[in-house]
Amino acid sequence: MHKKLCVTSGTAYTDIDVLACAIAFAELNDCDVVLQGAFNATISKSIRKWNLNFRTQFDTYDQFVIVDMSNPKYVPEQISESKIAKVFDHHTGFENYWGNRGQIELVGACATLIFELFGNRKPSITTANLLYTAIFANTLNFKASVTTERDKKAFEELKPFIDLPANWIEQYYSEIESDIFKNFRK
Repeated sequence: MHKKLCVTSGTAYTDIDVLACAIAFAELNDCDVVLQGAFNATISKSIRKWNLNFRTQFDTYDQFVIVDMSNPKYVPEQISESKIAKVFDHHTGFENYWGNRGQIELVGACATLIFELFGNRKPSITTANLLYTAIFANTLNFKASVTTERDKKAFEELKPFIDLPANWIEQYYSEIESDIFKNFRK
């Protein structure tokens, strides 16, 4: 029997890692994406124009997958914890809480964990672009102390599937910086 599956995250905000993970997981599992948190500054104006298929309100679902969040106090209140099938996160601390439902590993980006699920399957261009961006953004272009060899490997393996400009990393950071300085007080 097919169960209706939804991938989601917390409600406080949606960052580039959450967005990439949710879209990619949905592509792999043909399920709905529900993102209730407002996009934060890590989702640039260019990315907001991409074809991003998600909903902002929950329907009736049999099971949920949570990405880029494992702290149970941030699980959306509409979700019964008993319906959570899997939790993916790169922030450690709640491994024991989730037990075998959790894939919580110390890597630079949760997007790395989700990309590894693709195995030999080829991601769509939009998914590849999102995962690629989330990995370099979350690792601060591989300069953050949380960066692992797994992040670097996933980033390199995504390159054949992206269709981003050659200067995408610079363009992305420039857009983020520009948006932040426009609303510096906020």
